[in-house]
Amino acid sequence: MSQSPAPVRRRASPYAVLLAAITIAIAIITLLGIAPLPLLPDMSGVGQGIVQLATVVAAIAVIIGVLNLISVHVRKVTAFNSMGSLYSGITLLTFVLVLALHFLEARGMIKVNLAASAALPGEPVLTLTLMDALQVVIESALAGLLFFSLVYAAFRLMRRRVTIWNALFLVAVLVVLVGYVLPPGSILYQFRDWFLRIPVGAGTRGLLIGVAIGTVIVGVRVLIGQDRLFRE
Repeated sequence: MSQSPAPVRRRASPYAVLLAAITIAIAIITLLGIAPLPLLPDMSGVGQGIVQLATVVAAIAVIIGVLNLISVHVRKVTAFNSMGSLYSGITLLTFVLVLALHFLEARGMIKVNLAASAALPGEPVLTLTLMDALQVVIESALAGLLFFSLVYAAFRLMRRRVTIWNALFLVAVLVVLVGYVLPPGSILYQFRDWFLRIPVGAGTRGLLIGVAIGTVIVGVRVLIGQDRLFRE
């Protein structure tokens, strides 16, 4: 019988070793700055400086991403591609209008006093109100699409094969959707409220705990130099 060859372990390049050493050193200094140990010198200032530097780098990355997004839509507009050019033009026009509105409001050229606004003094009230209005419209549209997607998914599941899990999914969808329509005093509304608080809340907490455990594991792998980027 022919045996499969043993996997070849490639040695880490000097660049990967140097990158791992720098990353581990910065991570340890940041951790000691956030949670200092009694017998070690205080590194809170250095840790806070690293965190602020990371924040600045993240902000610059966001600006670069926005500029890249604008360049992509400008290329689509100049390509004169019917609907694609129209959507890109609407996106660019909205970006320019909101940016100009925020600039004028920040300079005090536009003053709006909205009594129902919860903005703090000095915050751009009109820009925040416009953002909230757009966000509500987009979330409502996505909620409507989600409704039809759930109904269609339940129909496809029951048409393909009837199992206990498919039936449970269909019952959960019907309870949640119909529970929103019925008045608050109905039994189905109360069951929907219990379903969202207990089973759905437990599942959400389980997902968050899994994300937290995964984050800790990734951090430990980075600290001990076992990340895939450092080993290849």
